[in-house]
Amino acid sequence: MNATCDNTPGSFTCTCASGYEGDGASCTDVDECATSNGGCSVDATCTNTDGGRTCTCTPGYTGDGVTCADVDECLVDNGGCDEGVVCTNSIGSFACAGCQSGYVAGGSGCVDVDECAAGAPCDPLTTCVNSAGSFTCGACPPGTTGDGLVGCVDVDECAVGNGGCDPRTSCTNQLAADPLCGACPSGFAGDGASGCSDVDECAVANGGCSSDATCANTDGSFACTCRAGFTGDGVVCTDTDECVAANGGCDPRTTCTNQVGAAPLCGACPSGFTGDGASGCVDVDECAVGNGGCSPDATCANTDGSFDCTCLAGFTGDGFVCTAVVMDAGIDVDAGIDVDAGIDVDAGIDVDAGIDVDAGVDVDAGVDVDAGIDVDAGVDVDAGIDVDAGIDVDAGIDVDAGVDVDA
Repeated sequence: MNATCDNTPGSFTCTCASGYEGDGASCTDVDECATSNGGCSVDATCTNTDGGRTCTCTPGYTGDGVTCADVDECLVDNGGCDEGVVCTNSIGSFACAGCQSGYVAGGSGCVDVDECAAGAPCDPLTTCVNSAGSFTCGACPPGTTGDGLVGCVDVDECAVGNGGCDPRTSCTNQLAADPLCGACPSGFAGDGASGCSDVDECAVANGGCSSDATCANTDGSFACTCRAGFTGDGVVCTDTDECVAANGGCDPRTTCTNQVGAAPLCGACPSGFTGDGASGCVDVDECAVGNGGCSPDATCANTDGSFDCTCLAGFTGDGFVCTAVVMDAGIDVDAGIDVDAGIDVDAGIDVDAGIDVDAGVDVDAGVDVDAGIDVDAGVDVDAGIDVDAGIDVDAGIDVDAGVDVDA
């Protein structure tokens, strides 16, 4: 079918397909190649087909026919030219003519030139290797930089990382060779190339330090230090007498005994203290327990390392044993006591018959109480007052007969 039929109301239409021409009822092929090569590239051939056309690039070109590009035949197998012959590409073709670089005309073609035999300009530290139409120079040897054609330049390995030598040693550069490393310094073992390792002097005979010192190994050396309790340079150490200063740290109440190369020995705390001489002595408060052993009629006063017992008022003794004080019959109330007649005790005072003055009281006749004292009968002294018979007032007291107790 070279046409399409489209239905319309009450009719239809026929239309020729693309690549054909006519009224639809009759359609003939259009020869696209007859106009502008059918739209193909100028470097292509246009071939008409039923209802269309094809484009094909001509030999020496590549592409889809609409677009064609030149093929460089020389890129593959030298375009088919002989070895050493120059292949020259051209639009849509190529040509073989002349000898390539590294070749010369010979026989029926071109022959290779051996540049190495002709004195190729490779660095004398490298080797020259001939190849077809060319040559190569070997790599520069270790210790140099560059390439064999331009030339090899010596590398000063010592300028970077001391040339791989131990940093404690010297490095001497050598032309096109590894650097020369110096010997390890004193206090180290090994060599400059493989590395220097520290010698531990302390591992043998304490490094020569005193037996009373410690030996500390250092990088390439060692140090001697006297142990605690000793003084000196570490090679010679003498004992330190710690007790000389501040009692060696012992409590000042205790003794300090020096010990060779060791902390001093502190004596025991004295009586009345607790703790030890090293950590310190603390006063014991004896009064805190059982009143310190004092009499219950005494006060206990703590002191530094001890305590004191003191009998209370009204008691006598050493504080551990206290007895009550008794008033001696020898008390003498002087007859010179004068109670002035001007004293007026209000008539409300009543001296109750219940006052009992024990027969043991002896009032001395020498006391003179002026007859002017008027004790009002209204005063009431409770009969409960009891003056103990134990009171002995010296017979020297005289109460004057002039006292008037109001009826």
